[in-house]
Amino acid sequence: LGDGARHLGTLMGLGRGKAHVKLDAPPIDLKVYVRHLEGEAGELRVGRDGVRLFAGKDPVLTVGQRVIVEPAGRDERTDRWRLRCRPAEA
Repeated sequence: LGDGARHLGTLMGLGRGKAHVKLDAPPIDLKVYVRHLEGEAGELRVGRDGVRLFAGKDPVLTVGQRVIVEPAGRDERTDRWRLRCRPAEA
């Protein structure tokens, strides 16, 4: 993923502080940390139903939604890739 390319996938689930995404190609499962997404979208939270990620009252991502994942640099604290995850265009 560190190649700067965008990857298409599906949001498979939301957990404590992370979103689980399955990429189409390469066919791998990723964890996208919510703290990495917050820099652009503001403070985020997983809804009570565990199906939606919200910025305030606005849903940002929903389980089952097609998403684009792309690298957004490295997390210096953990030495892992920071990933952006946004809805794919319909």
